[in-house]
Amino acid sequence: MMKRILSLVGLGLAVALGGLAGCQPPASRPAAPAAAPAPAQSMVHPVNGLKLDLPAGYRASSRPDGFLVEPDPPVAARLPLQITVTFATVAQAPLVAARQREVAGRRFDFTVTAADNPGSGGSILTLTACRQEGGGTLCLWQSKFGEHGEPEFELWAIAGGASRAL
Repeated sequence: MMKRILSLVGLGLAVALGGLAGCQPPASRPAAPAAAPAPAQSMVHPVNGLKLDLPAGYRASSRPDGFLVEPDPPVAARLPLQITVTFATVAQAPLVAARQREVAGRRFDFTVTAADNPGSGGSILTLTACRQEGGGTLCLWQSKFGEHGEPEFELWAIAGGASRAL
């Protein structure tokens, strides 16, 4: 009787192992596409419907026409990192001599202007990026020192999460 039980157990193991022979181990299966990271903070302006999804490391406060975005936690600097995001329900004229950049599948027209700075740090460069959407104009602004040419602006990380909530 004991031999018969062992034989049946052995048969069950053989069937189970044979049935798994065609399976791939989890490490060799194709990976699922990575989901976009969830915003750390999401808000909608109560007056103009501007929607802002902020990545981690930023916070926003409301303004009459949009939001003021700053690092979180705050960083002490001579020229603090501040990004202004607005939405006007009237279309604005296109930016003069604008360049274009695509962010999150949407095209922004932008300009970078320089203002002389009497101190160290080089010129103060201001990036203005706008796009027509949702029956109006979405604009973002940020100023930075440009001691070694045009810097990378943090504004682009914010632009992808700004839109008009309809």
